Amino acid sequence: MSVKKIGIIYNNEQNCYLANMLSDNNVVRICGSGNNNFNLKKNVIFDSLENTIINSKYIIFSISVPDEVLETIRKKHVDLLKDKIVFSRKMDFLNNKKIILKDYFNDANFKILNGLTTSEAAISIVIKETIKILSKSKCLVIGFGNIGKILSSLLKKLGAEVAVSARKNTDFAWAEAFNYEILNTENLPNLNKFDAIFNTVPKLILNKEKLSSINKNSLIIDLASKPGGTDFEFAKNINLKVIHALRLPGKFSPYTAAEIMKKVILNIIKEENL
Repeated sequence: MSVKKIGIIYNNEQNCYLANMLSDNNVVRICGSGNNNFNLKKNVIFDSLENTIINSKYIIFSISVPDEVLETIRKKHVDLLKDKIVFSRKMDFLNNKKIILKDYFNDANFKILNGLTTSEAAISIVIKETIKILSKSKCLVIGFGNIGKILSSLLKKLGAEVAVSARKNTDFAWAEAFNYEILNTENLPNLNKFDAIFNTVPKLILNKEKLSSINKNSLIIDLASKPGGTDFEFAKNINLKVIHALRLPGKFSPYTAAEIMKKVILNIIKEENL
């Protein structure tokens, strides 16, 4: 097996775990200040951003790369990425025919496994931030995609009374099969009865009108990527408790999040013979 030269951008706890996992028979560079005291294996090297890119064939962008690092790459180092195999979500500066982009964020396996860790983390937030147990609590999950399906299932297993909202007829059928209460995302009536509301839809759903109907003792957890699906400013003004919970896997379960990334990335390399 040939030695792979791998660069990881950026240095945080999850990526240090990932670097260790990938270092067997490979050389891994990781850039950025931070966990320099992490117990890294001998094949893992802390390096500068520029050197990490230059000396690596495979470049991994994690979901948590700071905006200022991305801007530095955009302005100074894009040319260094040419002919590299880049694992990342889609970003404008990676839209270059000479960059071999692999969008692992859209990999089906990643979506499912990442959805599981996100859902577990979301439930841990509810348990911490509310004064009621989940059993018999009324929970609404807005959106019935990967995260919505997994989150609804976990909530039900914990004894919550689960309602889900969707738009597609196939999603309505799945929700009926699992015996959830079913709402249409466009309407969302009777929101005041829910103890916890989880939004997974990355567009404005919980607007002023809908927020005004929510019980003041309810907790809203918005899991959607920025800008989210909630009017956060209005929610704050009417004293609703809202948490925009982003990048949960890396915060709550960095080791597992690293395992998922390793599995998905190595599968892509193997399947596509990269």
